[in-house]
Amino acid sequence: MELLKRLYKEESGQSGTEYMVLMASVVAAILGAAFAFRGHFQDGVDAMGENVKTNLSAGFQ
Repeated sequence: MELLKRLYKEESGQSGTEYMVLMASVVAAILGAAFAFRGHFQDGVDAMGENVKTNLSAGFQ
């Protein structure tokens, strides 16, 4: 038990494992947001495609 206390007190800075956990958390948050907003994103892309199609079929005037 004394060894664990000493290791805890001697720890300074971030280790590679802590950075990996942090990066995994960031990636999970980004993927979660992408999954949550994918419907809104898809609707926007579909609307943009329709606008482009309409403008190209009308021609440039």
